[in-house]
Amino acid sequence: MGPLGRRLKQLQQYIRFSQAAREWISSQKSDKGIRPDLLSRLCLNWRNSWSATEEFLLEMAKIAAIHRGPILECGTGLSTLVLGFISESTGNPIYSLEQDPSWFERVRKDLLHHHLRRNRVILAKLKKFTDYEWYDWTQGPPLPRFAFVVCDGPPGISWGGRYGLLPQMRDRLMPGCIILLDDAGREGEREILGRWKREYGITYELIAGSNPFAKIILP
Repeated sequence: MGPLGRRLKQLQQYIRFSQAAREWISSQKSDKGIRPDLLSRLCLNWRNSWSATEEFLLEMAKIAAIHRGPILECGTGLSTLVLGFISESTGNPIYSLEQDPSWFERVRKDLLHHHLRRNRVILAKLKKFTDYEWYDWTQGPPLPRFAFVVCDGPPGISWGGRYGLLPQMRDRLMPGCIILLDDAGREGEREILGRWKREYGITYELIAGSNPFAKIILP
Protein backbone atom coordinates (compact mmCIF):
# COMPACT_ATOMS: atom_id res chain seq x y z
CA MET A 1 0.00 0.00 0.00
CA GLY A 2 1.38 3.38 -1.04
CA PRO A 3 1.35 6.66 0.96
CA LEU A 4 -1.99 7.76 -0.53
CA GLY A 5 -3.58 4.43 0.32
CA ARG A 6 -2.29 4.59 3.89
CA ARG A 7 -3.64 8.11 4.35
CA LEU A 8 -7.02 7.06 2.95
CA LYS A 9 -7.13 4.08 5.32
CA GLN A 10 -6.25 6.32 8.28
CA LEU A 11 -9.01 8.76 7.31
CA GLN A 12 -11.55 5.94 7.07
CA GLN A 13 -10.49 4.64 10.50
CA TYR A 14 -10.78 8.13 11.96
CA ILE A 15 -14.30 8.56 10.56
CA ARG A 16 -15.44 5.16 11.85
CA PHE A 17 -13.89 5.85 15.25
CA SER A 18 -15.66 9.22 15.48
CA GLN A 19 -19.00 7.62 14.53
CA ALA A 20 -18.62 4.99 17.25
CA ALA A 21 -17.62 7.70 19.74
CA ARG A 22 -20.75 9.74 19.00
CA GLU A 23 -22.94 6.65 19.37
CA TRP A 24 -21.25 5.80 22.70
CA ILE A 25 -21.91 9.25 24.16
CA SER A 26 -25.49 9.16 22.89
CA SER A 27 -26.08 5.71 24.43
CA GLN A 28 -24.65 6.91 27.76
CA LYS A 29 -27.02 9.87 27.78
CA SER A 30 -29.88 7.46 27.14
CA ASP A 31 -28.73 5.33 30.09
CA LYS A 32 -28.26 2.27 27.91
CA GLY A 33 -25.17 1.17 29.81
CA ILE A 34 -21.90 -0.12 28.38
CA ARG A 35 -22.23 -1.42 24.82
CA PRO A 36 -19.52 -3.98 23.98
CA ASP A 37 -20.28 -3.64 20.26
CA LEU A 38 -19.32 0.05 20.32
CA LEU A 39 -16.20 -0.72 22.34
CA SER A 40 -15.21 -3.28 19.69
CA ARG A 41 -15.58 -0.65 16.97
CA LEU A 42 -13.49 1.84 18.94
CA CYS A 43 -10.73 -0.74 19.41
CA LEU A 44 -10.83 -1.77 15.75
CA ASN A 45 -10.42 1.80 14.51
CA TRP A 46 -8.05 3.22 17.12
CA ARG A 47 -4.82 4.11 15.31
CA ASN A 48 -2.28 2.60 17.71
CA SER A 49 -1.17 -1.02 17.99
CA TRP A 50 -0.10 -0.60 21.65
CA SER A 51 -3.63 -0.10 22.95
CA ALA A 52 -4.99 -2.08 25.88
CA THR A 53 -7.05 -5.13 24.94
CA GLU A 54 -10.79 -5.07 24.53
CA GLU A 55 -11.19 -7.29 27.63
CA PHE A 56 -9.24 -4.83 29.77
CA LEU A 57 -11.13 -1.81 28.41
CA LEU A 58 -14.50 -3.50 28.97
CA GLU A 59 -13.71 -4.27 32.62
CA MET A 60 -12.44 -0.71 33.06
CA ALA A 61 -15.60 0.71 31.49
CA LYS A 62 -17.90 -1.37 33.71
CA ILE A 63 -16.14 -0.15 36.87
CA ALA A 64 -15.97 3.48 35.70
CA ALA A 65 -19.69 3.48 34.87
CA ILE A 66 -20.70 2.72 38.48
CA HIS A 67 -17.80 4.49 40.23
CA ARG A 68 -18.27 7.88 41.86
CA GLY A 69 -15.32 10.18 42.31
CA PRO A 70 -12.04 11.09 40.58
CA ILE A 71 -10.26 8.41 38.55
CA LEU A 72 -6.48 8.15 38.14
CA GLU A 73 -5.00 6.81 34.92
CA CYS A 74 -1.30 5.98 34.54
CA GLY A 75 -0.42 6.06 30.84
CA THR A 76 -2.77 7.40 28.17
CA GLY A 77 -4.41 6.16 24.99
CA LEU A 78 -7.76 4.72 23.96
CA SER A 79 -8.52 4.10 27.64
CA THR A 80 -8.33 7.88 28.21
CA LEU A 81 -11.05 8.53 25.66
CA VAL A 82 -13.26 5.67 26.88
CA LEU A 83 -13.04 7.04 30.42
CA GLY A 84 -13.89 10.46 29.00
CA PHE A 85 -16.96 9.11 27.19
CA ILE A 86 -18.20 7.53 30.41
CA SER A 87 -17.50 10.63 32.49
CA GLU A 88 -19.89 12.59 30.29
CA SER A 89 -22.72 10.80 32.10
CA THR A 90 -21.14 10.09 35.51
CA GLY A 91 -19.46 13.46 36.00
CA ASN A 92 -16.28 11.80 37.30
CA PRO A 93 -13.10 13.83 36.66
CA ILE A 94 -10.24 11.88 35.05
CA TYR A 95 -6.58 12.59 35.86
CA SER A 96 -4.19 10.95 33.38
CA LEU A 97 -0.38 10.88 33.71
CA GLU A 98 1.70 10.71 30.52
CA GLN A 99 5.49 10.96 30.16
CA ASP A 100 5.81 11.20 26.37
CA PRO A 101 5.31 14.79 25.03
CA SER A 102 4.24 13.75 21.50
CA TRP A 103 1.75 11.16 22.75
CA PHE A 104 0.49 13.64 25.35
CA GLU A 105 -0.27 16.08 22.52
CA ARG A 106 -1.97 13.40 20.41
CA VAL A 107 -4.30 12.38 23.24
CA ARG A 108 -5.01 15.99 24.19
CA LYS A 109 -6.08 16.78 20.63
CA ASP A 110 -8.32 13.69 20.49
CA LEU A 111 -10.03 14.76 23.72
CA LEU A 112 -10.63 18.24 22.32
CA HIS A 113 -11.97 16.82 19.06
CA HIS A 114 -14.55 14.73 20.90
CA HIS A 115 -15.43 17.57 23.30
CA LEU A 116 -14.47 15.56 26.37
CA ARG A 117 -14.33 18.12 29.15
CA ARG A 118 -13.65 16.09 32.29
CA ASN A 119 -10.25 14.66 31.32
CA ARG A 120 -7.15 16.32 32.69
CA VAL A 121 -4.03 14.94 31.00
CA ILE A 122 -0.83 15.80 32.88
CA LEU A 123 2.57 15.72 31.19
CA ALA A 124 4.82 14.20 33.88
CA LYS A 125 8.39 13.13 33.19
CA LEU A 126 9.68 9.93 34.76
CA LYS A 127 11.76 10.58 37.87
CA LYS A 128 14.28 8.09 39.29
CA PHE A 129 13.92 6.79 42.84
CA THR A 130 15.91 4.12 44.70
CA ASP A 131 15.07 1.11 42.52
CA TYR A 132 12.37 2.37 40.15
CA GLU A 133 11.14 5.44 38.30
CA TRP A 134 7.72 7.03 38.35
CA TYR A 135 5.80 9.99 36.99
CA ASP A 136 6.89 13.26 38.58
CA TRP A 137 3.29 14.31 39.16
CA THR A 138 4.25 16.72 41.97
CA GLN A 139 5.26 19.31 39.34
CA GLY A 140 1.68 19.43 38.04
CA PRO A 141 -1.64 20.39 39.64
CA PRO A 142 -2.53 18.94 43.07
CA LEU A 143 -4.19 15.55 42.80
CA PRO A 144 -7.29 14.50 44.77
CA ARG A 145 -7.68 11.11 46.43
CA PHE A 146 -8.77 8.22 44.24
CA ALA A 147 -10.79 5.03 44.69
CA PHE A 148 -10.21 3.73 41.16
CA VAL A 149 -6.91 3.55 39.24
CA VAL A 150 -6.23 2.37 35.69
CA CYS A 151 -2.53 1.44 35.46
CA ASP A 152 -1.22 0.86 31.94
CA GLY A 153 1.98 2.87 32.31
CA PRO A 154 4.75 3.71 32.41
CA PRO A 155 6.10 1.41 29.67
CA GLY A 156 7.32 -1.99 30.79
CA ILE A 157 10.86 -1.11 29.70
CA SER A 158 11.04 1.70 32.28
CA TRP A 159 13.20 1.10 35.36
CA GLY A 160 11.09 -0.82 37.87
CA GLY A 161 8.08 -0.92 35.53
CA ARG A 162 4.85 0.06 37.28
CA TYR A 163 5.99 -0.69 40.81
CA GLY A 164 6.16 3.03 41.69
CA LEU A 165 2.37 3.40 41.74
CA LEU A 166 2.04 2.37 45.38
CA PRO A 167 5.18 3.84 46.97
CA GLN A 168 4.59 7.17 45.22
CA MET A 169 0.79 7.38 45.16
CA ARG A 170 -0.34 5.40 48.22
CA ASP A 171 -1.38 8.49 50.20
CA ARG A 172 -3.55 9.53 47.22
CA LEU A 173 -5.42 6.19 47.18
CA MET A 174 -8.38 5.49 49.44
CA PRO A 175 -8.83 2.27 51.44
CA GLY A 176 -10.55 -0.29 49.23
CA CYS A 177 -9.24 1.42 46.08
CA ILE A 178 -9.59 -0.73 42.94
CA ILE A 179 -6.55 -0.87 40.65
CA LEU A 180 -6.63 -2.43 37.19
CA LEU A 181 -3.07 -3.40 36.25
CA ASP A 182 -2.60 -4.23 32.58
CA ASP A 183 -0.09 -6.75 31.19
CA ALA A 184 -0.23 -8.91 34.33
CA GLY A 185 0.94 -11.93 32.38
CA ARG A 186 4.42 -10.45 32.00
CA GLU A 187 7.15 -11.51 34.39
CA GLY A 188 7.80 -7.94 35.52
CA GLU A 189 4.16 -7.34 36.44
CA ARG A 190 3.97 -10.67 38.29
CA GLU A 191 6.97 -9.62 40.36
CA ILE A 192 5.33 -6.24 41.07
CA LEU A 193 2.13 -7.94 42.23
CA GLY A 194 4.11 -10.14 44.62
CA ARG A 195 6.02 -7.19 45.97
CA TRP A 196 2.86 -5.09 46.46
CA LYS A 197 1.25 -8.01 48.28
CA ARG A 198 4.19 -8.30 50.69
CA GLU A 199 4.69 -4.58 51.23
CA TYR A 200 1.14 -3.20 51.05
CA GLY A 201 -1.12 -6.17 51.79
CA ILE A 202 -3.04 -6.03 48.52
CA THR A 203 -5.36 -8.76 47.33
CA TYR A 204 -5.80 -9.37 43.63
CA GLU A 205 -7.49 -11.45 40.97
CA LEU A 206 -5.82 -12.37 37.70
CA ILE A 207 -8.24 -12.09 34.79
CA ALA A 208 -7.28 -14.27 31.84
CA GLY A 209 -7.65 -13.31 28.21
CA SER A 210 -5.54 -12.48 25.18
CA ASN A 211 -3.44 -10.33 27.53
CA PRO A 212 -4.11 -11.09 31.23
CA PHE A 213 -4.61 -8.22 33.66
CA ALA A 214 -5.06 -7.94 37.42
CA LYS A 215 -7.87 -6.47 39.49
CA ILE A 216 -6.34 -5.31 42.76
CA ILE A 217 -7.99 -4.19 46.00
CA LEU A 218 -6.10 -2.07 48.51
CA PRO A 219 -6.69 -2.85 52.21
